[in-house]
Amino acid sequence: MTSHSPATHDPNGTTGRAGSLLRALVVLLLVIKLAQTVFAGVIVDEAYYWLWAQHPDWSYYDHPPMVGWTIMAFERLGLPAFWALRLPVVLTLLGDLWVIRAFARLPGVRQAQGFLPTALLFLITPVFWIMTSVAFPDHLMVFFGLLALYGFTRFALDLPHARRWLYFGAVALGLATLSKFNAALIGLGFAAAILLTPAWWRHLRNPHLYIAALISMACLAPVFWWNIANGNAAFDFILYSRHHGVDGPPTIAGLSGFGFLTVVTTSPFFVIATLVWIVAVLRRPVHTEAGDNRLGFFVFIASTLAIGALALRSNVHFHWNLVAWLGFVPVLAVWLRHPILRLGHILYGAVIALALAINFTLAPVTMLTGPVDRVTAWAYGWDDIAAAVERLREDEGADFVAGSHYGTTARLALALDDADVRNLESRQSQFDFWFDRSSAAGQSAIIRTDPFNPMTGHIRRQFETVSKLEEVEVRVAGREILTHTLWLGEGFRP
Repeated sequence: MTSHSPATHDPNGTTGRAGSLLRALVVLLLVIKLAQTVFAGVIVDEAYYWLWAQHPDWSYYDHPPMVGWTIMAFERLGLPAFWALRLPVVLTLLGDLWVIRAFARLPGVRQAQGFLPTALLFLITPVFWIMTSVAFPDHLMVFFGLLALYGFTRFALDLPHARRWLYFGAVALGLATLSKFNAALIGLGFAAAILLTPAWWRHLRNPHLYIAALISMACLAPVFWWNIANGNAAFDFILYSRHHGVDGPPTIAGLSGFGFLTVVTTSPFFVIATLVWIVAVLRRPVHTEAGDNRLGFFVFIASTLAIGALALRSNVHFHWNLVAWLGFVPVLAVWLRHPILRLGHILYGAVIALALAINFTLAPVTMLTGPVDRVTAWAYGWDDIAAAVERLREDEGADFVAGSHYGTTARLALALDDADVRNLESRQSQFDFWFDRSSAAGQSAIIRTDPFNPMTGHIRRQFETVSKLEEVEVRVAGREILTHTLWLGEGFRP
């Protein structure tokens, strides 16, 4: 492969008519994405992280603390809750594009790559479209993860100020892992790249490599402190209790499901390009050019093997392998350059992006084919639910408000602007670390349930009596998409 210096090509991919078209497509995608970010209803997990910001702590049960800290910081700047959730998402997306531009300017990048082509392919990839549109920990992990990859790449290739970029990458890796635990796989991939690339063995003699590793670990001090104070609750949840069936024998069904989700949430064309990239890097085991992104290759392998192994024993979510795709981002335009692959990927991603934008801003698209899925249904109608809860709470003289699912309970809390709403489900969540149940003994509550998480015996046993008060329908475009049921629980028994 012939290397090209920055002087011999346009790193932005902006020349000629093709450049104008690329620029127009990127701007169009950003406009649609911004519209979705501004007008889409708050997802229930976003509301859960909003509650984290109302209860500041060193870390939390489900994830590291960065997402909660970020929301809290923006609220303290005076922003309302919605903007404290969504403005950081917009800013990290702009940061992602800045890092992609920086990658496109590295020496050794192929002529076929450039900022605008890579930005377009990044934005249009479904998994990135989804996870950079909502206030989940992933939007922070993607930004800091890309920064870490950029810093480590400059170090591994001995580019100017390599030591400075090593420490930059170490801090970024620490912040990425402080956003979501699976970012630690970036560090694992970096270590594997150094160990398995003879041309990079010289770095093993560099003491700064080990100091940088310690700095990354030091960034996680708040997480270790919280777990020490809470009996390693988060580590137990992340490593064991959330993975149902982890003690059983490995099953190929979980792995096939993981593969199917990968194809659906990236695109068949994206997967083909990834496989071509893998073969190309394996055929040049000592190649170090940024155009092949050997470091990203090892990050991809480390994450995919780890999540794939987990899929053999547990149900994995589609975004858990997001770290792997971060490794592929810098060379998207290199390996998705074939016209059929590129056009196919763009069309596939455009259909999904448009469907998602409509689904969460105007009306559920699944109304056209059958019942509305719960994630979509839970994004609508919360102002009406909150108004009904407030009215019944006043009429019944209830002491507190509660729910039957951590996410919808948090969404109700956001709609009520009440950080003291309780969650009564049997599954453990961060709610169990916030509230002293004994202090509510004998009190009454307005309880919200829905068909996805109905009234259960576990909830009933927590009260002397439970009686149904009313049902509240949520209708969109004249069609009922979900019915919420409100109950009165009297005589709370912790």
